[in-house]
Amino acid sequence: MKTFEWACVAAVWATVLLQVAPVAARNRMPRWWGDRISAPRLWAAGLVVLAVGATLAIAVSGRRGSSLATGLGLLAVVGGLGMTGWAHRANRG
Repeated sequence: MKTFEWACVAAVWATVLLQVAPVAARNRMPRWWGDRISAPRLWAAGLVVLAVGATLAIAVSGRRGSSLATGLGLLAVVGGLGMTGWAHRANRG
């Protein structure tokens, strides 16, 4: 990968790990999220799926014959976003 691609992947994972670490350590959301998310572990899993998909999409984009891998990466990003959205809605009636 090129330098810019590595920087993008590093930024994605740094952001995700910063938010997922409190959930993994204490099963609580970071303070800046408050009580808006009712299923913290589902939300954290969604962020990790999103980061894996973004890494896959960034790492293989622009390479020859990589349309399947890029598509799977984008599908994982959408799936991760869906999981985080589901975590927001989990005990709302």
